[in-house]
Amino acid sequence: MNMQKWLRVGIAGLVALLAVQSNGAPPVGAYYGVVRRDTTVFSPITVVCGTFSMNTTARGRITAKIALRERTLSFKAEGWQETEGGPHVRMEGRGGEVLELLSLANLGTVGTLSGGSLGDKTMNVLATYHAFADQTDAAAQAKLAHMQGYYTVALVCWDVLQRGAAWERPEGHGYLTMTVGPKGKVKIAGVLADGTKVSQASTLMTTISVPFFRPLYRRQGEIGGLLLIYPDTRDLKFAWNPPAVYWDKLGSGPDGFQALLATVGGYFIKGAPLPEPTYELWMPGVIPYYYLSDDRQVPPQYGAVPKGVSVTSTGTRLVAEKGIKPVLSDDGTHYVYTGENSSLATLRYSPHTGIFRGSFNLYYDDNSGGKLMHKVVKVPFAGVMTRLNTPLEDTPPGLGYCLMPDTNPAFRALRIKHSAPMALHPVLCCD
Repeated sequence: MNMQKWLRVGIAGLVALLAVQSNGAPPVGAYYGVVRRDTTVFSPITVVCGTFSMNTTARGRITAKIALRERTLSFKAEGWQETEGGPHVRMEGRGGEVLELLSLANLGTVGTLSGGSLGDKTMNVLATYHAFADQTDAAAQAKLAHMQGYYTVALVCWDVLQRGAAWERPEGHGYLTMTVGPKGKVKIAGVLADGTKVSQASTLMTTISVPFFRPLYRRQGEIGGLLLIYPDTRDLKFAWNPPAVYWDKLGSGPDGFQALLATVGGYFIKGAPLPEPTYELWMPGVIPYYYLSDDRQVPPQYGAVPKGVSVTSTGTRLVAEKGIKPVLSDDGTHYVYTGENSSLATLRYSPHTGIFRGSFNLYYDDNSGGKLMHKVVKVPFAGVMTRLNTPLEDTPPGLGYCLMPDTNPAFRALRIKHSAPMALHPVLCCD
């Protein structure tokens, strides 16, 4: 698709998204948005692969910056050029990368990025004018006042594809917290389902969406998406088609993965009491343990896996049922697991952040060699409570992940921790 045809398509899509009128010359000031590319992972989709920022001055000078996984690109020009399609600018980076943009006046800008270090790749750019910085724009300030505050967001695993023989598939749910502040500045912090911490300073676009992109694993991976907030409810609802976030770890051979994540969450009232008196802690999946002496795989004691552990709410606290340790049988041939919480699951919850954390035990017993072997593996978990006041459809309010070590001797050096989902379900009682 040539530049002019692509720009016409981009303009139509952006206008439909913003649902406002564009008129006049490009406004002077800041623009923020995302860089996107097409991929055929899972199915043909477009994913966010970078962030875009631009500033224009009253004298017409334009400076732009694009942050990608591999590098950050800078561009500059002396001003917009009038064309049949509207104000247009072509800028070239030091490495030969070409950024072409078409102004949509007060809407923002669309364009393409290609050439240079990108090889034969062509990416597209979508950005909006930063109206939230203008204190005299009453409509923008009213919209921003409604959107300001604290949000909790679960990154729900929609699909994941392992890259190598280690079968690294993080199927748990990571989480983000977002604070939308003055002038639309956004602070993002969270933890992904493999335990990787992420943080970013971003800016709310006038489409009420937040550009999210971070290089990961020493630039051997990335995560990115456009986090859309619904203005009426301030929810970050399901975004299944396509999922909102793309997560990639290139790996070093046997490890690595690609994943698509959906966003579930929304505005969160700090310190609010929990709406239900009782919850249940669930962890649905486990992995085997390798006894390194002879490479035997031993399954866990499934009866002791935390599935339905009772959790009591005391307003702003969550307390798991007290656990009962397993005991050795009288004849010494096996361990006995009694009680609902044989895993000794613990739980801590912060009503000011919505984040919960804890740990539980997995037990691996084997006496096939004539001697009882009893291995205890402590598993950490973490997650976030989302939209306590208006739960989203059938999704549990508490979503998270746990990390189980891979003890396969073939992949020991990779130190992989397999991720499985954790959930806090409310126990709904009827009169």
